[in-house]
Amino acid sequence: NSINDHFRSKKNLFEIPDNLSADEENFEKNSQLANCILPFINCLPEIYKEALLLTEFRNFSQLELANQLGISYSGAKSRVQRAKVKLRELFEKCCTITSDQYGNIMDYYPNPKKNCC
Repeated sequence: NSINDHFRSKKNLFEIPDNLSADEENFEKNSQLANCILPFINCLPEIYKEALLLTEFRNFSQLELANQLGISYSGAKSRVQRAKVKLRELFEKCCTITSDQYGNIMDYYPNPKKNCC
């Protein structure tokens, strides 16, 4: 609680920089790639597609996913994790993606010679 109180008291001391163009550019790149997500999800095998659609778009918890699909909770967690890995592989197959240390997309370049789904 003391740590939380300390950071709450310091919260208003941070200034927002006047020039946010770099952040706006990163947001734009993330937004552009976000438009590609659904077509890539549709290319996944049905079990992974269903897991991602239910958890990421219909806000099912992984426990709710397990109950919906009649599988174990650990099986649902694994399925969602594998689906995310496969989705990332599809993106990386079609684009060269540069991320920062936190996984935020910094830049991307479509690979025109690659065969995407």
